[in-house]
Amino acid sequence: MRRGFTLPELTVVLALVATGSSLALPRMRAQLDALATNSAREAAARALSRARAEAPLWGGALVELVEPGAIRVIVEERVLEVIDVEERFRVVMEIAGAASAAEIRYDALGVGRLANRTLHFRRGRAEATLVVSAYGRVTRR
Repeated sequence: MRRGFTLPELTVVLALVATGSSLALPRMRAQLDALATNSAREAAARALSRARAEAPLWGGALVELVEPGAIRVIVEERVLEVIDVEERFRVVMEIAGAASAAEIRYDALGVGRLANRTLHFRRGRAEATLVVSAYGRVTRR
């Protein structure tokens, strides 16, 4: 009665496992990057929606966007929420058409007072985009 495996059998099994892992790893990395960028975009969208919802209650709201990934929601000089997408999701946020910072202001009616802003979230080859219209509406791309 034979118990155990021979060295050639173990070598073949380990070679097959290593080959399978090397084929799956790039796909898994790409999926993780896409998940991280989409999560960062959704966190930013929630922060903008929260600011827009809070604006009528407080007479206005401000969202500060600072590259490479800080988002702050401010009402009446109080910081309600801070999201650091670079630290939390390991994603870089870029603000199209702005230096390294931008502000999105909502008036007492919850209407945005700004030029259109496009936020790009990148990690690896994955990218997610969030467009904030002049009226403060958010569109995901």
